Amino acid sequence: MGLLSINTKNLAGLGININGTAAEAWTSHINTYKKASNMVWLNAEQILQNSTYSDHIDFNDFIINMHNKWSNARALGSKITDKDFKGIIISSLPESWSSTTAPLYDPGMTSVDAIAHLQIWHTKSHRN
Repeated sequence: MGLLSINTKNLAGLGININGTAAEAWTSHINTYKKASNMVWLNAEQILQNSTYSDHIDFNDFIINMHNKWSNARALGSKITDKDFKGIIISSLPESWSSTTAPLYDPGMTSVDAIAHLQIWHTKSHRN
């Protein structure tokens, strides 16, 4: 119990049971942390899945931001696969990109391949 109380601010305030044994306090801590961490990674997934691209945003910056969100979600425990990430990228694009997204649904295409395809299309279609 000593290590737990030294390394945690406000045990009772966090909802950790401090009235029982050290083992009970530890179990309470783990259960509380597990619920909180699940909520955090679910929120990170939702932020990634709700991201949308619009033509006034720099496409490369958008892709970097999406990779960062995916990396963050995975670091927090998300199980979003490369295939899932590719689908999220495709669904984040506006309707005006529909003609270029059709080939991206090929199951053999990775997110890296899909992003490369989209970057080429974006570069060619947005030349001044």
